[in-house]
Amino acid sequence: MTITKTQWQVFLCTFELFALVSGSKFLPSLVMFLLIGSIIIDFEWSPKWRLGLSKSLAEGWRNFWKYPPFWAMWGLWIVGALSYFWSEDTQEWANFFRIKLPFLALPLVFASMPAFSRRTLYTIFTIGFWVICGSTVYVWVKYLQDFEAINAQLFQGKCLPTPINYIRYGLTLAMALLIAIQIIKDKFTIKYAWEWRLNIILGIYLLGFLHVLAVRSGIFTFYGAAAVWCVVEILKVKKYYLLAWLVVAGISLPAMAYLLLPSVQQKVAYSLYDWKMHKEGKGQ
Repeated sequence: MTITKTQWQVFLCTFELFALVSGSKFLPSLVMFLLIGSIIIDFEWSPKWRLGLSKSLAEGWRNFWKYPPFWAMWGLWIVGALSYFWSEDTQEWANFFRIKLPFLALPLVFASMPAFSRRTLYTIFTIGFWVICGSTVYVWVKYLQDFEAINAQLFQGKCLPTPINYIRYGLTLAMALLIAIQIIKDKFTIKYAWEWRLNIILGIYLLGFLHVLAVRSGIFTFYGAAAVWCVVEILKVKKYYLLAWLVVAGISLPAMAYLLLPSVQQKVAYSLYDWKMHKEGKGQ
């Protein structure tokens, strides 16, 4: 069996999507370091190991300057570095800055990686979508294990238990839904034709689950990004009457979620209460 550097990088990118929702703080960092190592060292196992320094670093550096989004990632790192001069607690700044270090390395990693084929990218996205859907089982199990206590917390504006930080988890769900929209639109399947119908079912389920979870950042991110995606697609086909249907869907879906899901109702009520307390100077 032959294992090439590109195959290893494809595996790491796929595994990272699992690591993000695994609840482990170690796995995502490990995958990042392995990706960084993969652009520094060239290797191949066929069937003997061949190791050497990578020749793609110089090309990656050139690619970095050709792609402005990579600069934006460095901009986040630079902002974090400059915040030192306004920081009163340098220890806290050091902890914050350490978290931002991947924004320094990852753009060079991605710029140095070979361009994946469309099929490879869609395969990574599809597997990641399935993994994120699978992670919702954890939420349901925890919910059923302590049904009454969690319901009481929901009435206090809290969220369901999640495998990782609930805000990050909500954003991850939003990302998975956007992936689902694209792979469903393009009718992509890894091997079997029934995968397309499975993705539709899972996409509908995950959309409902996002509203049950009722994480505001995830819901707003999904609807905002989905609206932009829809507008771009409508402009491509020049069927402008679809914009009216987009507005209807954008209003009716959140309204239905509010009317049908108690968790959304409680989140809205708690948000309004929190805003009222803030206006009266009683909030934090």
